[in-house]
Amino acid sequence: MPPVFQPFQETRPSRSPPQPTPGHMERPTLNPGDVCVGCIVWLPSKGLNGPSIRCVNEARCGKELDDGGHNHPVVVLKVRQKKGSSIVGDLICTIACITTFSDTSLSKYSTMRRHKEASIPIYDPETIPLTSGKGLALIQLKLEKGRLKKQSYVRLQHTYRVPVSMLRQYAYRKGRAYKRRLSDVSYNTLMRLLALSPEKYEKTADLIETKDQRLLEQAGSGFPPIIQTKRVQRPAQSTRGAPQSLPYTLYGAINTNPPMSHYVPPNHAYHARNDTRSVYESQDDGGDKSSYPFKLIIGMIIIGLGWWHWRSKSA
Repeated sequence: MPPVFQPFQETRPSRSPPQPTPGHMERPTLNPGDVCVGCIVWLPSKGLNGPSIRCVNEARCGKELDDGGHNHPVVVLKVRQKKGSSIVGDLICTIACITTFSDTSLSKYSTMRRHKEASIPIYDPETIPLTSGKGLALIQLKLEKGRLKKQSYVRLQHTYRVPVSMLRQYAYRKGRAYKRRLSDVSYNTLMRLLALSPEKYEKTADLIETKDQRLLEQAGSGFPPIIQTKRVQRPAQSTRGAPQSLPYTLYGAINTNPPMSHYVPPNHAYHARNDTRSVYESQDDGGDKSSYPFKLIIGMIIIGLGWWHWRSKSA
């Protein structure tokens, strides 16, 4: 089918101001509720008075991120509330830097991999898959959807922590931070290579609905949990006659007022049964104890003898 030529029409110049070139545009800021693990965002240039960013990996090398590491994409590894802050959206992100190694292609990267620092490529659907020298497929990280502008690689030597306010969106057009995001499997693979514990990977489709709840939960995690101690109460005194156990309330504490024991140790010199016994009954004469009738008879005999003696004197 031959091409169809249309008559030339003169266009009027647009009245809107000219759009700045990408080199002079600023990338949009991030919505804290859109920031999630695995998303790829942008770390802008440091600037003259920008804060220094230092490595926080397990080795705690403290190496500062040089100017070449700025103005590059980064992948978010962890999202935490700023310590001591309860402001909603005041987040700190753990990140790993992404580089192109000066526009190094995947084929060239595979041959020069030994000379490159520890890194892992991000899969580009427009690049032919490669295999290693042993015929194994080259391990690559994959995005959930879409692609990056260039063949890119994630550096594995250092990780950094930056406030979410410092990060920008990957593209110049305003959108969601999770528009470019590693898949669940790739995120966990990256965390394993970095020797870090992965965080919960929430489904991307649910992020827009759960952002408010996530921000509130993160805002409440900026302070250590408050531990409420329970007051130790002494056990209620029982009305029964049974002896009570020692009411110790703390381990190692000494009870200064122990209850009186009802137990009387055996003693050959003292055999007390009843506190109301007379002094005479407390002496041991070596015989059997008299019963009450016997005592009554003896008493009557003594009284009779006394009466008889009195009558005999009076006579």
